[in-house]
Amino acid sequence: MFTDEIVKQNKITNVETESAGIFELKECIGEGGQGAVYKTQRTNLLVKLSYTSKGFNQETVYRRYRNLRSRIDLPDYIAKPLNEIKPIEKGGKIFYGYVMELMEDMVSLSSLQCKKNESFALYLDRLGGIRRIYTLLRKLAEILEQIHSVGYCYGDLNPNNVFISSNTEYNEVQLIDCDNMVIAADFNDSIAFKGFSAPEVVREHKFNTPLSDTWSFAVIAFFTLRQELPFHGKLVTDAATMEISTMGKKEEESDLPFIDDMDKDNTGKSSALRNLLETEMLQSLFKRTFSGEKSFLTRPALFEWIETLRIGETSFMKCKNCGKHYIKVSKKHECPFCDKESHTPYILILNTILAGNKIQDTGFSHPAYLLEDTSTLMNIPIAETKSANIEASFNVSKQQLSILLTDQKELKVTLNIPKEKTTKSCTLKKGISLLIDVKEGKQYQILFPEYTRTNIIHDDSKENDPLKFRSVILFKYWGEE
Repeated sequence: MFTDEIVKQNKITNVETESAGIFELKECIGEGGQGAVYKTQRTNLLVKLSYTSKGFNQETVYRRYRNLRSRIDLPDYIAKPLNEIKPIEKGGKIFYGYVMELMEDMVSLSSLQCKKNESFALYLDRLGGIRRIYTLLRKLAEILEQIHSVGYCYGDLNPNNVFISSNTEYNEVQLIDCDNMVIAADFNDSIAFKGFSAPEVVREHKFNTPLSDTWSFAVIAFFTLRQELPFHGKLVTDAATMEISTMGKKEEESDLPFIDDMDKDNTGKSSALRNLLETEMLQSLFKRTFSGEKSFLTRPALFEWIETLRIGETSFMKCKNCGKHYIKVSKKHECPFCDKESHTPYILILNTILAGNKIQDTGFSHPAYLLEDTSTLMNIPIAETKSANIEASFNVSKQQLSILLTDQKELKVTLNIPKEKTTKSCTLKKGISLLIDVKEGKQYQILFPEYTRTNIIHDDSKENDPLKFRSVILFKYWGEE
């Protein structure tokens, strides 16, 4: 493992780039098997240092850095090499690396871990609350998906390499240390970071792949929410002295029961918090990843994490008393942080499909809580093979729901208020919001144009019957409590 201590032992205090720039090594902000990352005297410019004791092919290594720098199809939110460092020979080692740029006011996830004797509520406050964590994790997954979409594998995903906005009012995410990124088909090595690497990489020394990246993402998501690794349960923490090494190795190889498998002997300290921190959909993804065989063939794909976290962002209510976001787990609006039955105004909204006069459970619609500072995107079927994209948001002060058509020229809809037995024809136009005044306790419906869809019946005695369908958005407003 490359550590800052190795750099200090060899008295390396500054480095020079190939373009004659001098950079002082100020503070080590990350260490790992592949190198260490340092702050420098120049704001937002970092230095990544690695070393080798064997033959060093400078042209091959630095060509890879230049290739990464020239790739315009890689996402903007990765810190590409800006300039290569002139190799330094000291103590029988060759030190090499590059300079990269960090976005302003960013901190690593690893630097934000729960402090000793700090309450979990204070930890969540420092990160900006649970809902912000969901947003940051979704953005991280989207960056990773973009990397995979152009054929690359990140390889060394861990909290040291994930940076987020230090100001909780912002939600920027950036990946650093991208010199380990390689075209997935060309990956001929395995990179492992203790606690965050996929079992096939650690146990079998298989090469890193986009699937192993997704495992590492899942561990980061779990650890960020729980501040506990998925296999660090009682079998590890209560191990006898003679068993500590064995259990530690089993944990690293993911060869222990998942701490949320309550019927096993390895429950964790954070298991009781899962309903407070995770939606049911997210709990399901964690279970599919960390329970059972943990095979890369059956683990959730990255797009499932993105969609689950996106839905999760609109699954929170906000407590009027303490200002924290929370998941509603009972019929009462009770905040688990202050134990008060308190919430800010919200609209509960759901898009679904009517088959005839009956609501059809599509399995793809999930209710969303629209708060003052949230919006939700909905894909609305308007024909058998056509859909419209709608963005819904809530203006609390005006007590209005905004419906915005984003991809069609226009669309005729009907606003229905069943309790008042009133209907109103409206036209949605692209880029122009339809504003709907809402009153507490009333249910509203937005009915989209009716369309036919062929009903495929596996019965030779019957013909395929065309059925009438229509999409509908259901919503209801609740004032503060």
